[in-house]
Amino acid sequence: RHFPGRAAGAMSAAVGLMAVLPVDDAADLAWDALVTKARTLVQRLGGGARAPSDVGRSFVGGVGPEADGNGNGCGDGDDERTSCESHPFQALIDALAQITQHANEDEEFVAALGETNGHDVLMRLVLHPDENVAETAADALQVCADANPPGSPFPNRTRFQFGSRGSRPSRTVLHVGKRGDPLDLNLRRVRENLGGEKKSIPNIAWHAGVVLSRWVARRPEIVCGKDVLEIGAGLGSPGFTAAAFGAKSVLVTDVCGTAVRNLRYNAGRGGAASSASRNEDFDACNTKELHESKDTKGTTSTSLHEKRRRIRTRCVAATLDWNEEEDGLLVGLRARVQQELGRGGGHKTSHTRPGDASKKTDADEHEETDGSEPGKESNRHRNLRKFNLLLGADVIHEEGMAQGVVRCLTELLCNLSDKNGLAVILNPAPEHRAGAGAFPGLLAQNGFEFSRTSITSSLLRVGMEEETEDIKLQVFVIRHKRDWGGEGLPDTKDVGDGWVDFVDYY
Repeated sequence: RHFPGRAAGAMSAAVGLMAVLPVDDAADLAWDALVTKARTLVQRLGGGARAPSDVGRSFVGGVGPEADGNGNGCGDGDDERTSCESHPFQALIDALAQITQHANEDEEFVAALGETNGHDVLMRLVLHPDENVAETAADALQVCADANPPGSPFPNRTRFQFGSRGSRPSRTVLHVGKRGDPLDLNLRRVRENLGGEKKSIPNIAWHAGVVLSRWVARRPEIVCGKDVLEIGAGLGSPGFTAAAFGAKSVLVTDVCGTAVRNLRYNAGRGGAASSASRNEDFDACNTKELHESKDTKGTTSTSLHEKRRRIRTRCVAATLDWNEEEDGLLVGLRARVQQELGRGGGHKTSHTRPGDASKKTDADEHEETDGSEPGKESNRHRNLRKFNLLLGADVIHEEGMAQGVVRCLTELLCNLSDKNGLAVILNPAPEHRAGAGAFPGLLAQNGFEFSRTSITSSLLRVGMEEETEDIKLQVFVIRHKRDWGGEGLPDTKDVGDGWVDFVDYY
């Protein structure tokens, strides 16, 4: 239904407030579930609601909620009695092993454990007189220390007070899909103590990133089947959106190591609040909702479960500093991605596979003409390791940053006759960002062709905070200049009044 005149603007403003939210019920429920799980395990260890001076004595004597009265720490079940026959503290060891498992599965469990006095309990158990218990506790403590979320205290000795947020993480919810093809990204922010609502640059859901994510969601043909790189990703919503809407592989990067770790965490959950979605396996052959469907307008859409699966399996996070890397950005980036894949931090992309450094392909065996410079030979495999699509949102906001972005385009964007890479950079106009005015000239000087379009669409901008409403946004679509013809740059004309579909979705 269309809303005429000023009523349309009022509706878009009211509904748009849902586009960027600090936290939602799903995030609260997910956190509460982790706290409940942690509290249950701490109670099994005998440390629930006890004074610190009593905890050690109860462990030594095997007294606790699971104790059998003989110091064995066992429950009444047949399984636990059987396990106690093999070791007098088997129930204690099993609980510690579960803590290790949960910490490996979800680092937020470590923060939840701290809120339930679990960190202190683990440290005391390291001194347990039984060697097996002490070793298992030490292992669990080390895993928790390594997995502790950035910004969360470890060990956490802050007592939870009713009415406070405790160790609960801050989140932002971004609605970047549309009515017929929805996508909501529930992204964790890094815990910070900067005073009030102040946040570091990578920890903010910048309006340019939200707009670029929506732009990508409405043009899936641009990302489908592509190897995508996002620079200056921050919370990573454009890269996650690209993965959800069909990109073959996505590398989200940032100069800040803490931001990269947060990107890795959010990607591992498919942009969802709950870790449960990470462990759900959906069989595309047997699960009807995974199949692509068409809405009433004939537009193909993909289920939300499948979109989250794509984010989990196709996204990798790595650091990228365009002011460093004397040997070239691609060399350093490839090494860090190899390291990331070695730790199991994502999919194995077509351009970065473990063992690629030593494994030769047909293209490595000989040089061939690829058309990037007609009539000349070149090593095609080098270009194939570059990216088909490069995304960046609000990546130029200081003097000198335009040069860094252009360096990324020059060194990381594919330049082949049949796979000429495309870059989409969405940035506030020069009057709003220092250094942005130099970008067009640098593109021309470095052999790029581009189109520049101002974003005015209500569809893309709805829901932005009041202080950003008057900030002009520009989208640049960029590629290497070429002399052999081919299709022109993709159309970036404003989507017009199609924003009504967006309102109907929410």
